[in-house]
Amino acid sequence: MMTSDEIKAAILAGAADPMWAGRAVSMVEAMDGTGIDYDSQNLLDEMIASKAAHPQLGAFLATLPGFGSGDLAEAEKQLNFLTMQVRAVTRAN
Repeated sequence: MMTSDEIKAAILAGAADPMWAGRAVSMVEAMDGTGIDYDSQNLLDEMIASKAAHPQLGAFLATLPGFGSGDLAEAEKQLNFLTMQVRAVTRAN
């Protein structure tokens, strides 16, 4: 299993788009130490449920498109784009 630092480095090294890579790295940083699995089928729900105990999740979610406006479908879509980058590097190693 890769560490969060290894995941972040791999995302940045293989980034085709720096903006998406930066967002994915922010997600990895926000999830660090939470015990939430990147592959969770309920990732957004788990992040929301854990944000009180992990303020970094709340800060990340506040920047996630759709979340602040209550459009959870859009937030879920954006989160899926970010987790695709994490899955690409973790499954390659």
